[in-house]
Amino acid sequence: MDGIRKRAPRDVANMKKWKVGGKCLCRFEQVAIEELNKDGIPSEVFDGCGHLSSRELDIYPISKRGLAISKYFESLYKELSGLRININYPQFYDYMEKLWKLAMDSKSKAQLDIAKGKGRRFVDDVNAQLSSANAAFKLVWGMSLFENYY
Repeated sequence: MDGIRKRAPRDVANMKKWKVGGKCLCRFEQVAIEELNKDGIPSEVFDGCGHLSSRELDIYPISKRGLAISKYFESLYKELSGLRININYPQFYDYMEKLWKLAMDSKSKAQLDIAKGKGRRFVDDVNAQLSSANAAFKLVWGMSLFENYY
């Protein structure tokens, strides 16, 4: 999918002293830490609507930079989700989340700009495909434009 590779593992344990009740960034948003594993790494978070738990949550400490990146990708996804019903939201969300992680892990402004640019172009391409004839049969960056319900 557009050259996104698996990113290098981050040393989450050494990023910050995590604590239950603290906040972190996960999936574009600020979430509350509900549970820590035996190594002191968040294993369950709450976003205000539901709980998310995993042995390997992609979490980041809260920072001005992280909040700005999260807000940018959240706005792109909201723009995407406002385009039309029945588009392939699960795959599109996963792709936007991968771009968000790429941006969060970026070490330079150039890397950050590449991730943000891909996100912007992706939303623009989805919008363009929705406007075209035969949209139901179109692919956007290797993903079906609409969900398959069978």
